[in-house]
Formats: sequence, structure tokens, C-alpha cells
Amino acid sequence: SLEDRWILSRLSKTVAKTASSLDQYAFDKATTTVYEFFWNEFCALYIELSKQTLSSSTPKAQRACKQALCLLLLVDIIKLLHPFAPYITEELFSILKQRYGAIDATNCRSPRVSAALQELAAPLLCATSYPTARPEDESEAIEEEFGLLQQVAVAIRAIRGEMKIAPSVANDLYIVASPTSQTRCTLTQHERCLRSLVKLDKVMYE
Repeated sequence: SLEDRWILSRLSKTVAKTASSLDQYAFDKATTTVYEFFWNEFCALYIELSKQTLSSSTPKAQRACKQALCLLLLVDIIKLLHPFAPYITEELFSILKQRYGAIDATNCRSPRVSAALQELAAPLLCATSYPTARPEDESEAIEEEFGLLQQVAVAIRAIRGEMKIAPSVANDLYIVASPTSQTRCTLTQHERCLRSLVKLDKVMYE
């Protein structure tokens, strides 16, 4: 899905930027980079977009794939945070070990998820390897597509706020764009993501 490819791209860039800051002893920049990814992208956006897939109404196989990716992301995030918050990240790692450490990684089809499960076999978080960037996950095109959805969602929320419309109320959305425009194509293709970010009723194009 779009959000999966987007978060993996953002994770790789966050890892690279954090490593660069640490190499330059710019600990404040490294901390800010990891915090912004964790709070503004993983928590505020990706988890929100994943809620529908993680619900009990989703087919088990599809839900399991999303859960596995969430676990992979969470393991990498706490490893990124470990140098700056060692005690709380060790505690979080121990909780993940208790819940998922007994899963047999050899039966996992995804090499990356398998690697994350194997990391949970380590006695302590500090004994695991620090994340490394994966340039093959990075995509400017995916980030631009997702960025458009963010811009539209922010604009809708701003208008709703000015009109004092409660977030729980679903509104119709009218989008004025050429049928052949990239903007319309992106919004049509990823309407599900947009609906996860803002509460909408009908979406119409003019």
C-alpha cells in the first residue's frame, strides 16, 4: 500500500540522517530527527492509516502482514531511540520480547520481518545491531504522492476548523481538477488513505 511504501522510505531516510548527525556529534539534531519521525510520521500518520487494516474485519492474512510491518518499524524505532533514552527503550524491548520473542522466525516469509524477530532473541536491546539505511526503500515519487494526500487533509481540517465542524462529522468533498491531471489521478487512486485521515462522506470531482 501507499502508506507502507511511504513509511519505509521515510524510515530509511531517518536512519541515514540520524547516522550522519551522530557521526558529526550533533546529538541534538539526531534526537530531533528520530523524535519527528516517531511522533509526526509513525504515530500521527502511519498508525492512523493502519487502523482499518488492523481491525478484526480485515482478512487474517492481510492483517498479519500489517502487524508484522508495524513490529519491524517499532523494533527499528526503539533501536534508533536507544542512545538517547536507554532505560525506557530497554523496557519496551523487553515487552516486545515477551509478546513476540517466541515466534519462530524461520517460518516467516519476509526476510526483514524474520530479521526483526531474530533481533528479539537478543538478551538486551543494546546487544542488537543499530539500524542501517536501505536506499532501495527510498522513493521520492511515493513521498510526493503521500505528501499530496497530507496537503489535502490539512486543508480540509483547516476549513472544518474555521467553520467549527466537529471532527466526528462526515462532509462531502468536492475536488476541482482536470480528469487527466496527476493530482486527480493520485487522489482517486488513494482515496482510501484520504478517508483514513479525515472523515468524509461523498467524494466528487469536477
